[in-house]
Amino acid sequence: MDKLRSGSYCHHSTSTQGSAKRYVIPVIHSNVKEVPENVNLVAVKSEAQAVRNEGSIILTPEIMTASGFEYPILNRKRAGKKNAYFYAIGTLGQSEFRNCITKFDLRKSSSSSSRSEACWIGTETQFPGEPQLILTPNGKAEDDGILISAVTDENPESKDFLLFLDARTMEEVGRAQFLADIPQAFHGLFLQAPTNFVGGQ
Repeated sequence: MDKLRSGSYCHHSTSTQGSAKRYVIPVIHSNVKEVPENVNLVAVKSEAQAVRNEGSIILTPEIMTASGFEYPILNRKRAGKKNAYFYAIGTLGQSEFRNCITKFDLRKSSSSSSRSEACWIGTETQFPGEPQLILTPNGKAEDDGILISAVTDENPESKDFLLFLDARTMEEVGRAQFLADIPQAFHGLFLQAPTNFVGGQ
């Protein structure tokens, strides 16, 4: 807040851009003060740490990815469960994910750059909005579905469009162009039609 109030906040700085972090919270069944100090309490395979300092447990996250993206989404059916993938768009500021929709594989090694599985890369004037994952009915794989994102193109000679990507390969499968200009779509929303919906009625 101090940086915002003083005007020193810089959106283009990688220090202010999002990255994926994973915290591991140890389950402690006794009094916290009975836990050894200066010992990592994380018992699973992770670079995250949980260390007691007097009456507190200090958590340090594992850095999962490089900085430079926002609006991450995952398969909603995997919420609260172990998941392999998530998707995110690049920030408006300069970063390796700018103008991109990227798929990250959390099963890969801890090297932040190697977790980038695949991505759709737009032009320098194309900015995708928050993607939505539409799952294939009865699909088995976590990434079996289509990603939809509204893309704003700042090139006056080009049209904004709705982008459709194969969520497994990140290959473009189609796009629907808009006749009118679409404001930058930060958040995305997909509403499934009711089961009793009949087109045209």
